[in-house]
Amino acid sequence: MSIPRVELVAAHMLDKLENNISRALASFPITAYNNWVDSITVLCWLVNRGKWTTFVLNQVKVIGELTESGTWRCVPTTESQ
Repeated sequence: MSIPRVELVAAHMLDKLENNISRALASFPITAYNNWVDSITVLCWLVNRGKWTTFVLNQVKVIGELTESGTWRCVPTTESQ
């Protein structure tokens, strides 16, 4: 599996974690989330609904069902350490 695909899976896991936290803290309204990835490729996959491979398309679809594309940001790899 390529590095961008692994990072896409990590974004999917982050999305699920965010969803679980929202449900667990339902009594505390959270107005917005900012999700960060360190891959421009993954950010492009999440923001642009292009023609991707089946794997990427399915991951992006599931992520898109849980979050809005506007909540995803990119941090340079050198800054993420």
